[in-house]
Amino acid sequence: RYFTPAADLYRRRLAGDEAATLQHVDPPAELVRRLSAASIRSSSAAPPKWTPDKAVDGCQLCKRRFSTFFRRHHCRACGRCVCDSCSPRPCWRDGA
Repeated sequence: RYFTPAADLYRRRLAGDEAATLQHVDPPAELVRRLSAASIRSSSAAPPKWTPDKAVDGCQLCKRRFSTFFRRHHCRACGRCVCDSCSPRPCWRDGA
């Protein structure tokens, strides 16, 4: 469920409240607690240093060479240069 003023208005109008107007809606306390805990975790970890494009010739996971059509992507978790097929693969900072 979405906890936004627009979503709240939509739910109230679906329930038959034709006089419903857009107003401020406070999100549930559990949602606020989870989001604040996640932001503390993400802000405490330093972002990974990306591997420069010129430093690698191929995917750092499967070793396939990059070309004009076989493009490189930077993993946001570890900073390595990886190919399209390896980018959704789990890749952890400490080593893989």
